[in-house]
Order: sequence, then C-alpha cells, then structure tokens
Amino acid sequence: MGHRFAVFLLLFLAASLLRGGELPDASAMHSLDNKRIIKAGDLLSIHVIKASKEPEIITVSNNGDVKNLVLLKPMPAAGLTCRTLAFNIGRQLERDYFGGPQVVLVKFASSMDVLDDRHIFVPGDTVSVRVLEDRRDAEQRRVPENGMIEFRYVGAVKAEGLTCRKLAMLIRQKLVALPGHSLPPFTYFSEPRTPTVVVALDRLTCGFPSMDELDNNIKLRPGWTIGIRILEDKRDKLQQVIAVSGEIQAPYVGLVKAGGLTCAEVAVSIKRELEKAFFLTATVLVTLDSTEPDSKELVRGCFDEEVICVFGNVAKAGKYELPQKGDLTVSGFLQWAGGNTSKKPLPKIQIVRKTPQGNKRILVDAEAILIRKSKEHDLFLRSYDVMLVD
Repeated sequence: MGHRFAVFLLLFLAASLLRGGELPDASAMHSLDNKRIIKAGDLLSIHVIKASKEPEIITVSNNGDVKNLVLLKPMPAAGLTCRTLAFNIGRQLERDYFGGPQVVLVKFASSMDVLDDRHIFVPGDTVSVRVLEDRRDAEQRRVPENGMIEFRYVGAVKAEGLTCRKLAMLIRQKLVALPGHSLPPFTYFSEPRTPTVVVALDRLTCGFPSMDELDNNIKLRPGWTIGIRILEDKRDKLQQVIAVSGEIQAPYVGLVKAGGLTCAEVAVSIKRELEKAFFLTATVLVTLDSTEPDSKELVRGCFDEEVICVFGNVAKAGKYELPQKGDLTVSGFLQWAGGNTSKKPLPKIQIVRKTPQGNKRILVDAEAILIRKSKEHDLFLRSYDVMLVD
C-alpha cells in the first residue's frame, strides 16, 4: 500500500511539473480576506485564473465599482470584502463567459504591485529608485559590471538579475530591517513599518519624465486633446482627441478608453497592451495638451450636421453623410469605410447612439452580419451614430 501511494505521489508531482504547477482551486477563495472593507480609491489585485496568467491591478472608482478586463460591466466593490467581491465576480463570469465554477483571487494591492516584473536588470541599465515617504527626488544609478548599486540608507544592493518589483521589495526589506536608531530621518514608518519603494527602468528616458510623474488627478473628458509618446518607439508625440465614446486610437493597440481616466491610468492601460505583443518593456507618456472648446469641435463635428462617423480599424475613418435615398446598414457602412483593417477576422463593432437619455452603446453581432450574412442582425444606422471598429 505504501509503495503504491509513493508511486501515485511521484506521478502526481510529475504531472504538476509538466503543467507548470497546479492552478488554485475554489478552496483558495475561502482563504481570502473577509474583514477589511473595500472603499473607493483602494488598489486591488484581481486575478481571474481562467482568463489570465497574472493578476490585474485595479483602482476602485469614485462610484465604488471595479472594471476588470473580462467583465462586461462595472462590478460594485465598495462596502464588500475581498472574499465577497471574488465570489461575486466568479458568479458574474460564470453567467457571462464560462461554464462551471470560477476561481477569482482578490486582495488589497499597493503601488509597488504595479511595478514592472518582466525586464531583468543587466549591467548598463539605469535604475531609478525612490521611497515615497522620503519625499525626495528619485536616485538614478547605472548598474555596473558587478551588478551592485548603492542606495541611500541601505548601502549596496544587488540589482542584476532582478526586476523593478523584486528590487523594490528587496530595498523595502532592508529598510524595514534597519534598527530603530538607524532609521532614516525623514519618517518613522507606521507599525508595521511599510515604506513604499518605487523602482523604474530609466533606459531611453533621458530628458523625459518617468511614468511615475504623470498626472493622476485630472479625469479626462471627451473633446480634450492628449499627447501620447512611446519612448521605445522613438517617434514624435502623437496627439489624439478623446472621442464622444471616451476612446482614443492608441498606436499599435487600437481603441483604448481614456474618458473618465487620468493621464497616468491611460498610460498604464496602453503600456499593458503594448507589452503583450509589441515591446518587452514599454514606457508610455500621456499628457493633457488641451481642454479648449476648439478641440471639442473636432469630435462634435460629427454632430453639427446629419452625418455618421466611424473610428478604429477601418481604412478610411472619419465622418460620412447619410445617403439621400435608401437605408445604410452596419455592413454597408463598413464597406464605405474601406473594410476591416485589424488582424482579427471578426472585429468588435459597437454603435454609439445619441438618445434623449444620453449616449447608448449597441454591440453588433459581427459574426451574424459578416459571416452568416444575416439581415436581421444588420442594424440600420441613424443620423449622429458613431461606429467603433476594434
């Protein structure tokens, strides 16, 4: 019996290794924090196991909601615990996407959780290190051949082979381990002492601000003009006007939400998408360039006359006049605009329609109209409609 059990255990471990380790099961959700109450502005780490390899760091909105990448609509979070929110998200995903129980892990995150954990420092890299409680400018250090950098208060620290997040954690450990009489003069951390250490890779950022310095207070609005620069792309800044739908056309990644977010949040969103397929590490700078009424006319121009607009992955984006005779459908408008230019065979198509109650979003069944040629699903367009093709 003991021999059979040992063989079974070895087979089980081997299978786990081949699969890259066991994924958490539903029991992991029962161990989530069920005491601390979530409130607006909290930073949460939400990991939908079936949907992504890594957790997503999300800020609870002023309305008390969270919007995960795989959620169809915002989910109430304020007033709940991490465990309750995890189970609520799991039930919602089971109804909207997946069959069977979902494993969702939710925990409170810190600003250190959003630090890059992909790029591994090598000699020659420039490292920027800052302790937020210190209220001093960041220290910049070039990683020498021996891989060690000097940081105030803790001395030499090995950076080579670590990521921004791992190096930040190591420096925090060293700060926390300092004896009381050796604590830095700027503050005595609250108990337990938890300084916030921010580490960034400053390669290619000479002469530019870092992403840590981007504005995170002003909420962007439709009609405002923002500037987008990807330092690794080595191109000039691209200016974009936020459309009535609240979206912009970001380089490489297509439509990205900007309305209601800050410059820093838009930059992080674009960075996340760029690092999935285009850059190992992306440094995205987003600035608010104009809030003047003139810039609003660039998007309101769609509504100065009876026209319709199309934005996104089409050959000829812009505004079009409705035909004098006959009706115009979604598929017909897509042909007018030169067709779908994205790599996806089936684009995501949405219609933003003006109503007395405000703008309404209509999700179009692209498969039905483009593959099955279903006339029932091919919506007729109205004046002032905006079609978004992603």
